[in-house]
Amino acid sequence: MNKLISIVVVINDAQESDISIPISSINNQLGVEFSKLEIILVDNGRYRLEHPERLELFANLDLKYLQTDTVVQWADALQYGIDQATGTYVMVMGANGQLNQLNVLQNFAVQIEMTPNADVISGLVIDQEIDRNRKMSYQVGRDDRSMRGSLVRLDFLRNNNIRLEFQMGEYAEEFFCRVVNSLSQQTIRMDDIVYARFMSRNLDPAVLAPVADTINEVWVNMMTQWLNRLKEIDQQRFLDSFSRFIVQFYSKSQQADPRVRPEMIDILKNYVQQNKDGWDYAQSFIERLKFDDQNPKAPWNGDANNFEVYLQQIGN
Repeated sequence: MNKLISIVVVINDAQESDISIPISSINNQLGVEFSKLEIILVDNGRYRLEHPERLELFANLDLKYLQTDTVVQWADALQYGIDQATGTYVMVMGANGQLNQLNVLQNFAVQIEMTPNADVISGLVIDQEIDRNRKMSYQVGRDDRSMRGSLVRLDFLRNNNIRLEFQMGEYAEEFFCRVVNSLSQQTIRMDDIVYARFMSRNLDPAVLAPVADTINEVWVNMMTQWLNRLKEIDQQRFLDSFSRFIVQFYSKSQQADPRVRPEMIDILKNYVQQNKDGWDYAQSFIERLKFDDQNPKAPWNGDANNFEVYLQQIGN
C-alpha cells in the first residue's frame, strides 16, 4: 500500500528513551491507518543507538531505521531521510517534540482528502518553556522557520529541486522553509495545535536541530539566496520581501556579534548594488512605513539617526 505520510526523525546523539517520546505520540494516534504511515529514523550522530531493537516495541508502526556511513550534520541527515521517504507527504519530528493531540494525523488525513493538490498543510506549534523558578510558560504560533507542524508534498519538493543546504549551517531549515513557502501553489493553514515542543527538556544540545540565537554572515547570505529564488518567480513579492529584509536586518543586527557586523553590512551592501531597482523600491517602501507606523520602537522612530546612517551606508 502506498504511504500517505512519511515522518522523519533525525536521531543525532539521542538515546532510545528520547526517541520513544515522539514515536509514542504517533503510536497513540486515533482514526488513522498505521499502514499509511512510515517513520524514518536517521541515525547520524557520533554514537549509534545501543539497542535499536527496543523500538520494536512499536510493532504497529512501519519503522525504518537508517544509519549514515559517517557522522553528518543535522541538515544532511534530514535530507537523507526525505530522500528515502515514499509517502505522498513528509513531516519532521524531533526528540524534544510530540504530536499534540490524539487526532493530529487523522485531521491531516482528512485535510489531504479535502485538498489533494495542496503543496503544504501546516498547523500550529506550542512551545513549553520552564524558567529558573520552575514556572512553565507556553507560546503558540506557526513556525515558518522549521518543518515542525507541517506536511509538505514530496513530489512538490522533488519537482522544484528543494533541498536542505548543509552550507547554510544553523539556517539550513529556515532557508528550506522559506523556499517551500515561496514556491507553494497551495498552502493550507489549519488552526489546530498539531505539534508540542518542549524547550527545556533535559537533552544534550547535540541531540536537537541547530537553532541560531542571533544572525551572522551566513544568515545574510541565506536571505540573499532566498530573495534571488523569489525574484525568479514573482518580481513584486521579491520587491516587498527585499524591502522588509532591509528593515529586518537593521533590527536583528543590533543583537548580533559586533565583530561580524561589518562583514554582514558588506554582504548586504553588495546585494543592494546588484539590485538597484529593488533598492529604489525599498526606499519608497520605508518612507511609507515611516508615515504609517508610529510605533516608538520602530527604528525610524526610536533610533532615527542611526537608522538613516545605516540606510546611507548600504545604499551608497
